[in-house]
Amino acid sequence: METTVIIPCINSEDVIIDCINSLESKNNPIIIVDNGSNDNTLKRILELKHDISIINTGKNLGWGNAANLGIKKVLTKYALLLNPDVKFLTPEPIQNFENSIKNYKNVGMASCITLNENLKKENGRLTFFSNLNKKILKNIKEIPEGDTCSTINCVYGGAIIFLDVMKFNSVSGFDNNCFLYLDEDDLCFRMKKKSHVNMIFPSIQALHLGSHSSKIPNLTWWKNWHWVWSDFYFKKKYNFKNLFLNNLIKIVKWLFKTLIYFFTNKKKYYLYSGRLNGALSFVLGKMAMDNTPLAEKNNAKGIFGKIKLNTNENYTLSK
Repeated sequence: METTVIIPCINSEDVIIDCINSLESKNNPIIIVDNGSNDNTLKRILELKHDISIINTGKNLGWGNAANLGIKKVLTKYALLLNPDVKFLTPEPIQNFENSIKNYKNVGMASCITLNENLKKENGRLTFFSNLNKKILKNIKEIPEGDTCSTINCVYGGAIIFLDVMKFNSVSGFDNNCFLYLDEDDLCFRMKKKSHVNMIFPSIQALHLGSHSSKIPNLTWWKNWHWVWSDFYFKKKYNFKNLFLNNLIKIVKWLFKTLIYFFTNKKKYYLYSGRLNGALSFVLGKMAMDNTPLAEKNNAKGIFGKIKLNTNENYTLSK
């Protein structure tokens, strides 16, 4: 076997079995990095007849840090990083990835076409760097149709990443400071700087159910907190222009909307309160790893104190 599958997860009992079964392979080693699940995720995984090993972190380390832990255990040439809420639609996806990547030189990482629950492409929006600073990554191209391959600057989404392990290690993996979001964009950029190629293989397709999770109010808060924290962090890391002014404008806007929606719309309040607290936390020097979901089950740590959230349901935090 040339590929090891790595699945970072937390409270993923409802989706992870379908993810594993969609690989259509019982021979490839699978590493589950469990970020502190308190449901039946591990019990259900252990019932499968696959070559599965489990790394139990005991706490929520975030997606990139969990992926880094898993890749340290990989002995094969390639690794396939997956969100637990991915289900491949293309038969034998691992074999397809291996066959495709061998047709090209110096590929560092690759992905495929991901579809949301409505079977619409998720890959259409072209990433953090390409949207916000074209001087960093140039020559952005739309993802093509059909069984062709396209060299791209970023692998959008991060739900499915096929990696050359040696090239991944050559750029020191995912940024350990990031808990969630934009870490795959940062990885792609560092791959490009090393002259490694990032690719999309449109002949491989998968369903990604991640959008389900954000409908829960507390998860909306967490996702927006970490999205904004990561956005501010990576823009500072790559010296984006007019950063102070742009950040200040966003903070003022989110403060205004948080105050308005506190009285009129709780769902939007969670959204903008999460963004505001993520932004202020970054400005005040708080690290993303200091504010992680499930650390305190019924409360989120806001700048102005704890925010009571509705956490009666288990959830899968994914990209």
